[in-house]
Amino acid sequence: MTLIFFACTSDTEDIPKVAPSGLVYSETNVTFVKGSTDKVISVTSVEKGSSDIQSYAFLTSITGILINSANGTITIGSAVAVGNYTLSIDVENSHLTTTFKDLITIVVEAAPPSKPSNLIYNTARLLLVEGTVGSITRTSVNNGGSTITEYASIGSLPNGFVVNSATGDISITIAAVVGVHKLSITVTNSAGSTNFNNVVTVVIGESNTFNGQIKALFVSKCSPCHTSDATGQSWDFTVYANAKSHINQIITKLENGSMPKNAAALPQSEIDQIKLWLIGGLLEN
Repeated sequence: MTLIFFACTSDTEDIPKVAPSGLVYSETNVTFVKGSTDKVISVTSVEKGSSDIQSYAFLTSITGILINSANGTITIGSAVAVGNYTLSIDVENSHLTTTFKDLITIVVEAAPPSKPSNLIYNTARLLLVEGTVGSITRTSVNNGGSTITEYASIGSLPNGFVVNSATGDISITIAAVVGVHKLSITVTNSAGSTNFNNVVTVVIGESNTFNGQIKALFVSKCSPCHTSDATGQSWDFTVYANAKSHINQIITKLENGSMPKNAAALPQSEIDQIKLWLIGGLLEN
């Protein structure tokens, strides 16, 4: 009997091991403005070699630039710092890894400045007695990414008013005259100017007294709850001592509309008159 033997070899030994090649992206020179919407760069073609692609990875990681290990998609996000970047990418199949050096160049630019916004003062409304001084302080402004170069009034300022061109703060001197003064301010940086119309109101009022103006106002607007017919003697605001001791509560209720009860709210000018009495020292005569 003749025996015939066959030598067997693994099929895998006959398959040549070929590394990935020909990696091509949709863009290779990218400019990205920091703060803009995420930028996505996709693989358009790649030769997988002798087996399917297992992973994509950066040779060096970069904060704010990510690569999808499964499909090679690159995303540039908001966390990336301004600067120039060159990306080298490792592509691996089950046999070999290929490094594609300096494949993509990314330039990240700072966002261009925008015009100033959100000008805020420590008060939007200031009351002063005629002949006194006051000030309003700028508490914040969005500079739009560029240094503020000037604060200025839109149009002529009323007598006695000064706007600090470097800080935006507003000063009121004794020269300011009685009236309601609405101030509009323009703020400038390298991107341009923004107008903030009627951003502050300053009310300059005459000095008043309880017997001169305030008592008559209480009689007219607060009757019968807080006049001589009031329940409880201390609630009769036609009495100087009562009005003086309750002045802060009176102003609060007038401003929130809970007084006068079951009646139309006082106009702002009359509330201002009462507040000016407080500011002026709550004089009786």
